[in-house]
Amino acid sequence: MLAVGLSMSGEHAAAEQVAAQAWEAAAAARDRTAEATLTTVRSAVSFHRMDLAEAFRQAERSAALADALGVSTSLWVPEALWHALLSNTTGRTAEALAVAEEGIRITREQGRTAAHRMWLMTRTRILLETGRLSDARADAEAASPATDEPGPGNLADVTLRYVMLRVALHTGDRQTAEAYAAEARRMRSDDAPVVRHFGTWMLALMADHEGRPDRAMAELDAVMTSPAADRPAYAGLIDPADAPVLVRMALRAGRHERAVQAVAMAEKRAVLNPGLPFLAATAAHARGLLDNDLAPLVRAVRLYEDCPRVLARASALEDAGRKLATTRTPEAVPYFETALALYVRAGAGRDVARVRRRLRAAGVRRRPSTTGLCDAWPELTAAELRVVRLVARGLTNQQAAGHLSLSPHTVSSHLRRAFTKLDVTSRAELTRLVKHRDDGE
Repeated sequence: MLAVGLSMSGEHAAAEQVAAQAWEAAAAARDRTAEATLTTVRSAVSFHRMDLAEAFRQAERSAALADALGVSTSLWVPEALWHALLSNTTGRTAEALAVAEEGIRITREQGRTAAHRMWLMTRTRILLETGRLSDARADAEAASPATDEPGPGNLADVTLRYVMLRVALHTGDRQTAEAYAAEARRMRSDDAPVVRHFGTWMLALMADHEGRPDRAMAELDAVMTSPAADRPAYAGLIDPADAPVLVRMALRAGRHERAVQAVAMAEKRAVLNPGLPFLAATAAHARGLLDNDLAPLVRAVRLYEDCPRVLARASALEDAGRKLATTRTPEAVPYFETALALYVRAGAGRDVARVRRRLRAAGVRRRPSTTGLCDAWPELTAAELRVVRLVARGLTNQQAAGHLSLSPHTVSSHLRRAFTKLDVTSRAELTRLVKHRDDGE
């Protein structure tokens, strides 16, 4: 337990030492469950030291140990759950989503409510980072917080707050963003380091959104001290794709040294893990912003093409277009239009509006393509429309959930939003509206 606590606190050298001692005791007692837990700790230590190949090796070993025992949870973090989080953080999103779906299914069948919520929130974060904002929000809304106070025992609630704030910022939902920023202020003073870390980054994002980058950097100063040798991955970020966000924020605040630190960390992570193009993409993107250099920005765009991180790719396209627009405006337009299509598909309304302004400034007066939306249903997101059409065909929420690989709670959340947006109060009324709009009846 001490090894797990030290690891979560970022004291990875101490965690490794305690884990080694505990490993001897577990081996002597032939306690395979403890071995699975301690292997997860070793994986976390390797991750924070940026040795991701070793982190994956240990994560796979811990998951195999747990499977062999017929258990799916250790003292704190389920082995498979850590594997999913690790996969998502390094750009292996499809793998992470598949593991999350299986975890949701198993914990639902076993009736393990707390573990089920943790898996739901893990999937919510994956959906956020793949640009499925409506699905991420619906998943988060479907899983109400178990307690009012976030902490290491209910990381699901921390994840929910983080996801809901980021979705609100991307969609321009200021009221929701302010509500979760208030939650972040409470998180910042929590006893658990991981809760404080999330809360601080959330407050920095909110301050930057409000046009106060200096305040954002002040929020981050406490967690952006020079990382210790045993925990170099701690540099104020939640995800590698946040490196360009931080560089942009630091440059706007005139904190060049912080931007340099963020780029150095991103580049070190990429160099140490050459087999992960997602990390190379985030490093190139951050470098391009720091140096105001088109070449690394274009390289980032190319590297992101094979990565399912939609919002990160759209951001790189937008930044490359912004750089081109200063001297070669016609060449900037395709970058902006591709970014716009990705933002539209994600349902990121605030980002859509910003890129449309850039296109107008570049002389594009026609309405650009809005791939992913249906002209007949301007009120709904793509995810909501998929649910509406299935329900109009007579499917129950449970059947629609199975068809879309979503939870019934998520389908219910999509449907409630659709009813409100379309001003209907029954399935029969919804069915009539679908027939009228889709079939002209």
